[in-house]
Amino acid sequence: MASPQTFAISRSDLKGPNDSVTLITGGAAGIGLQTALLLHSISPSNKVILLDRQQPNKQQAPQDFLDSNRVLALQCDITDWRSQREAFETGFQRFGAIDNVFVNAGIAEYKDQFFKDDVDNEGKLKEPDRRVYDVDLSAANDTLKLAIHYMRKKRSPGGQGGNIVMTASLAGYLASAGAPLYSAAKHGSLLPMLGRASLLVLLSPCYHSHRESRSLQRQIGYLTYTHIEPSRPIIGS
Repeated sequence: MASPQTFAISRSDLKGPNDSVTLITGGAAGIGLQTALLLHSISPSNKVILLDRQQPNKQQAPQDFLDSNRVLALQCDITDWRSQREAFETGFQRFGAIDNVFVNAGIAEYKDQFFKDDVDNEGKLKEPDRRVYDVDLSAANDTLKLAIHYMRKKRSPGGQGGNIVMTASLAGYLASAGAPLYSAAKHGSLLPMLGRASLLVLLSPCYHSHRESRSLQRQIGYLTYTHIEPSRPIIGS
C-alpha cells in the first residue's frame, strides 16, 4: 500500500469560482462558515447562502461579511423537508441561481444506542434516538435532491449545470468502532452520489479540522465532488 501523501493549497492557487452562487448547509460556523468566507473573498461577484439552525458565529466571521449584500443567512432545520425546501427557494429567488451546493451539515455520534438501555415512563425499552441518521443521512440526501432540482433551473438557455460537494469522513470509507451510526450514515450518504451514471464523481482527499475551524489542514477527511452536466439527464430517462 502506498504511503499517505499530503498536499497544501495556498490562497493564491484559487482562481475561482467567479460570478457564482453557493449554498452551504451547516454554514453558521466551522467548516461551512470558513468555506463561505473563502468563496466570498475569492471574487466580488460571488454570493453565498448559509443554511443553519443558528445565525453565523460573529466570533468566526468579520462584520463586513455578515453585512454583505452578497451573503444570505437563513435559519433552517434541514431535517424538515419543508424548511429546507423553502430555504433553497428563498436563496434562488434572491440571487437567481444556485450554482454550487456544499452538503456540509452534520453531527457526531450521539450516545450509545446499542449497548446502553434506556426506558420510557412505562419502564419499557425506549425507542432508539435516530438523530444521527436524520441529520447525516436523510437530511443530506434531501439537500442533494434539492441541489439537483435547483441546478436544473438555468438562468439562461445556455446556463451551466453545477457542482455538489459533500463533507464526508473517513468513517464513510472505514467504519469507526466507536461511532457505528455515524459510520453507517456517512457510508449511506455517499451512495446516491456514486450510484448515478449521469453524475461525474471524483473522490479526493482534503484536510479539515472540526476543533479548529480556521485551520483546514489538521485532520484528514474526504470530500465527494460531483459536477452536474447540464446536457445529460439527471434523473430518469
